[in-house]
Amino acid sequence: MVKTQEKPLTLEKSEVITKQNSPVGVNQARVFGKQGFPCYIPEKVNLDKLTEVYPPNFKFQNDEAIYILHQITAIRFHKKKSKSGHYKWQKKNYPFTFLNAQLLQKRVRNYNKYLEYFVKIGVLETDGFYIPNEKSLGYKFSVNYLSPVKECYITKKTLLKSISKYFHLDFSESKVVLINNDISEYGHLTKWFDSKLSIDYSNAMNYIHNQLLAETEQIGYSAAINRYNLKKIGILKIHKSSFLNKIDTTAGRMHTVLTQIKSDLRQFIRYDGQHLVAVDIKNSQPYLSLAFLNPDLIIKYGLVDSIKLYNKDFDESILFSFWLYYDSKNVQEYIQLVSKGQLYERFIDYMHEIGELDLVDDRATLRKAVKTRVIEAIYSQNSSIGYKKYMKAFKDLFPDVYNIFNEIKKGKKRAHRALACSLQNFEAKLVLDNATKKIACEYPNLPIYTIHDSIVTTKGNEGKVHKVLTEVLFEAIGFKPVLSVESWSA
Repeated sequence: MVKTQEKPLTLEKSEVITKQNSPVGVNQARVFGKQGFPCYIPEKVNLDKLTEVYPPNFKFQNDEAIYILHQITAIRFHKKKSKSGHYKWQKKNYPFTFLNAQLLQKRVRNYNKYLEYFVKIGVLETDGFYIPNEKSLGYKFSVNYLSPVKECYITKKTLLKSISKYFHLDFSESKVVLINNDISEYGHLTKWFDSKLSIDYSNAMNYIHNQLLAETEQIGYSAAINRYNLKKIGILKIHKSSFLNKIDTTAGRMHTVLTQIKSDLRQFIRYDGQHLVAVDIKNSQPYLSLAFLNPDLIIKYGLVDSIKLYNKDFDESILFSFWLYYDSKNVQEYIQLVSKGQLYERFIDYMHEIGELDLVDDRATLRKAVKTRVIEAIYSQNSSIGYKKYMKAFKDLFPDVYNIFNEIKKGKKRAHRALACSLQNFEAKLVLDNATKKIACEYPNLPIYTIHDSIVTTKGNEGKVHKVLTEVLFEAIGFKPVLSVESWSA
């Protein structure tokens, strides 16, 4: 029997935030088209045949079954996978998708009967356990039904109404909450998600098919087909113009099909037949962290309030002790390295000096590897310093910067995420709010999209984006950013 972690969520009519004439409503109209709402399930799952051979002992409706099976694919598509964790279910290669009972019950009251039915007849497998407020039950398709996904459409009116009404539900600390997703103020961005945003469908599908053949040999069919399906879903969403944008509840970032699709598929995306190009903030998180080392900027941008959103235990009086650090030599060294884009190069040299890094790879490969470790060191729980070499190295190189970040992350439960989330929130204010609105004002006919710390436009117009983004960030941080330009053409 599938158990719920919380009582079913109830929302009042006044809490419904989708407006008929807002960009959200427009995008929903495109998703909820004449055919219905698109879902993705394995081709080998034939519901009519299954129910004929294995008659259900409850009122079975295809649309409800499709929606539930779709969650195993769709949630897997969006699921953040952790590289660390003490248990196997916390690892990035854990094969099961976690299904939250609250959300399922909001859409399909007897969802548990469907899950039990599909497990019993061998379509699904479950890991069989959950941990209240930490881990939901996990499900995956059995090997006999693993196959490329097919697109199905939900047409049941009551289910469509539920999906539409509560489409913007998100998870926050294992609780289902309603996203404040009235994104009407971002109409200058959402208007470009139209039929002119396209993908070279034939070549994109050939590309992932060839990958499937190669990866089946390397990692096995189960893992390869899962990767294939994630990419196919992204391709289909653009090909069918199934666009639905949202602002997340955690950091205020905008999530779209362009933030979800795998990066190697960007080469096939066009707007009005033109290739796209991204202007990206290099070392964006360390660069934005400079604001936390400047008391004037902390006050100007209300960064204390931002920190307290994610760390209820943060004591703002501790900021007075930060004044002892701001002008220290190692803080100034950190600021200079970050502002020049040389932070990771310094770490390469230092880790080599102390015998923790062999310079066997080229500089670019080393930099990529070191970047991941340094960001992890900055964001990790304070207690992790006992076993994370790069975290200890960060403290050795920049002790006062470490102390400031340490205080921001100090607290109970998931307080350590305060630094990462407040930095992402700050990023969203500068890029999503300030920069894109300025670009739209100066160049109203210029297509633009965001992928968190980068702004995407049509090829040939990257100079305009580069200019405005530089101006906005320099005005905000006081140091010119190091920007990179990445063409999405093959």
